[in-house]
Amino acid sequence: MDSENARLANSNGERFSDCNKERNCNKERRALGMGEMPFEVARTAIEKYAAERDVSGKRLLREVIPSTMGEPLLYSHFDELIELCGALGLPLNITTNGTFSGKWGREECLAKLLCACSDIKVSYLASEQFDGWKANVEKLVRLRDKLRGNAYSAGVASCANVGCAGTADVECAETSKSRVAESRSAGTAKSRIATVSLQVTLHKKNLQEVPALVEWATAIGIDRIKWNKVVLLKCVPPEFRKEYELTEDDVALLRSRLKSTNVHCEGSLFFDRSAGLCPVGGLCGSCPFADEVWVWPDSHEDHCPNPEKRFGQ
Repeated sequence: MDSENARLANSNGERFSDCNKERNCNKERRALGMGEMPFEVARTAIEKYAAERDVSGKRLLREVIPSTMGEPLLYSHFDELIELCGALGLPLNITTNGTFSGKWGREECLAKLLCACSDIKVSYLASEQFDGWKANVEKLVRLRDKLRGNAYSAGVASCANVGCAGTADVECAETSKSRVAESRSAGTAKSRIATVSLQVTLHKKNLQEVPALVEWATAIGIDRIKWNKVVLLKCVPPEFRKEYELTEDDVALLRSRLKSTNVHCEGSLFFDRSAGLCPVGGLCGSCPFADEVWVWPDSHEDHCPNPEKRFGQ
């Protein structure tokens, strides 16, 4: 974090708890949201929720989603995060811009990522700025298929031998023939290799790209596409809103067309209610994000992703 973010994070706890109105806190929370989370904050939150169980003893925490406000693979503690989640038996679920910069461009590191995650979503927005976006997505899908093939042939439910330091090693450890049969019949081996998804933020200017995107995604074997309507804050100028915001007719037409595609489609485009317009901060009882907890770099928690609540003026 820069010096200002560090000052905010290290100041006494009353600075946030004494704020009676969310609006008064937004400027400082925005500043914190743009800084890097100290790893101890992440560790504490993950270990806390990983320890919680329901009445039957089943763990409540299903997965960890690192960063919804930046590129997770640029997090300086990402390797530590993978190790922590691996030790706890928790998968990551990431959304990346697909540039796979630095070591993440290497096959062995992408293999490690595929083995550590339940799902890797690649944001379509990055395709507008990065010419190699499609090639990188195709590379990720090919490696996913290679790992899945190795897992089925070896009959394992993990990728313990995948490394990220030297030569690629995507072969999984051998097990008995009975484990091979068990894994094939139950599908456990495949479930331990991440699905590869696309995350598309829909707005008026990219609607014409939808048919070609669906055709390409189907051809290369994308597991699913998450279609999310653009969410605009109240402070957005009317001309900008007119240029980008989807109408009810746009949404209805898209829903109809996407129902007939061969690739699995989901996302906020198909929600009956907009979580972004929720007036009660996720406590309405029908919020699709009700089971999620959002942890900020200063360690405070939110239970609603309403962007107006978090970032509005």
